[in-house]
Amino acid sequence: MLTQNPNMSDIHIDGTLVESHNSDVQLSLGAFAKGYAIDLAMEYLQSQGIENAVINAGGDLRVIGQHGERPWRIGIRHPREDGMIAWLDAEANESIFTSGDYERFYMHDGKRYHHTRDPRTGYHATGAI
Repeated sequence: MLTQNPNMSDIHIDGTLVESHNSDVQLSLGAFAKGYAIDLAMEYLQSQGIENAVINAGGDLRVIGQHGERPWRIGIRHPREDGMIAWLDAEANESIFTSGDYERFYMHDGKRYHHTRDPRTGYHATGAI
């Protein structure tokens, strides 16, 4: 995966065109796209007069306003057991983004392969859940 030493300097941007001649360079804009979609949805809600809301798109979350007289309380799911491991209080117009190896993964020969990559190796990150 890293035979051609992919690097951000391999990426060339010309207006809306993004390209690289290094075949090992791969970009995924999924996280950016999801965050942008959340922002657009929140803008729409606000344009409709909604003052208090939470939008959650699978680990990417944004809040406006508050939950009654208190901030929004956002639960962080335990990665290996049922229930929460912690929670955060989100104030008006804050965003929370989480990622882990417990949502998008597959098992092969007893090993968990997930979507988070280690940029030093190009392979699945290890050592963190």
